[in-house]
Amino acid sequence: MSTPSEANNFFGSDKTSLLILNQVVNSSREIIILTDKKGVITFINPQFTKLYGYTAEEVVGKRTPLFLSVEYINSDYATEYWKDLLIKKSFLTNFSNKSKDGRLIDVEVSIDIIHNDQEEFIGFLEIQRDITEKNRNKNDLKRNIEILNRSQKMAHVGSWVLDLEIDELEWTDEEYRIFGLKKTISKLTYQTFLNAVHPDDREMVNRVYTSAIKNIEPYDVIHRIIRPDNKVRIVREKSHDIIDDNGKAILSIGMTQDITEQTDLLNTIERQESNPIYSFIN
Repeated sequence: MSTPSEANNFFGSDKTSLLILNQVVNSSREIIILTDKKGVITFINPQFTKLYGYTAEEVVGKRTPLFLSVEYINSDYATEYWKDLLIKKSFLTNFSNKSKDGRLIDVEVSIDIIHNDQEEFIGFLEIQRDITEKNRNKNDLKRNIEILNRSQKMAHVGSWVLDLEIDELEWTDEEYRIFGLKKTISKLTYQTFLNAVHPDDREMVNRVYTSAIKNIEPYDVIHRIIRPDNKVRIVREKSHDIIDDNGKAILSIGMTQDITEQTDLLNTIERQESNPIYSFIN
């Protein structure tokens, strides 16, 4: 870390310091806004124009956030906004602003008060970061997860990922439903799964899965599980492994399908076919 004297030597004269500061502000990827005490814009950097489409001539003298924000921001809100800032001294929040061409832009906003050499309050420094893409990706992810959960619920198919290095298991919502467990479980492990397998099938399932992991082979098995309410369900499980550079399995990615109804139906059909009068009697 440099000392104050080293910093002074680096920046040199006041003129040089201003030139460097000006270059930093103008080349910043973040939006930089200076306002007076009432929130009236006195300066913007080029990134502001790049993001919102307004030039300095169009915005200097206008009040923020009233100037940029969407319709629900009114003048009364803007007045209270700046009064509140005087009390808090600094502020960090998110806004949805509107560009010159009408696009909605999500920004993370930090605001701090500015003092002069005499420690007198003279205005505000506002820094904005465009988080539109970040929010869009987050919303897309939430939507995709919701679609996945709905689809799995309809198909009675859950999915899971087992981290073999730390023995940590992750289930989708439908996986929890299939096993009749609540998401309040603090940590899922391979043993959590095995405990839910029917005692008569447990050794077989463990043997087949362990062998699949060891030999990097597909895992595909049908077995019974017992839910906490003692109901027995029949499931089919399949998985494949992700291996490291040494050829060792480090992740198992799999699915579980509840086939209880299909199995019961198949057994009924087989009984009917083997005994033609079965359907008549029953």
